[in-house]
Amino acid sequence: MKAASTKFKTVDEYISAFPPSTQKILKDVRKIIHEAAPQAEDVISYNMPATKLKSILVYYAAYEKHIGFYPTASPIDVFKDQLSDPKEPSTPLEEKLGQRNLCHSLFDSPP
Repeated sequence: MKAASTKFKTVDEYISAFPPSTQKILKDVRKIIHEAAPQAEDVISYNMPATKLKSILVYYAAYEKHIGFYPTASPIDVFKDQLSDPKEPSTPLEEKLGQRNLCHSLFDSPP
């Protein structure tokens, strides 16, 4: 994987740096983000894919054994009712990302 040493100019270029199985997941992430924010544009920021609508909404990145998903404050605020459990106010976002209502079936895909 050449991703760590490459300075990417486009999201397509970033995605193409990974094996086909990882490319599929990254493309699925991208598609889901654009379903939620159809007017948003793809950009590279901090050398990883990001989606921008006036400002960055979310960053995502591929690693050796996982995909990182990094929403900024505005989408977290929009989905706060779905991300927060009143009984557990500090529930980490990562534990909630697998919920179908947030990420469709993306996280049901086999690794």
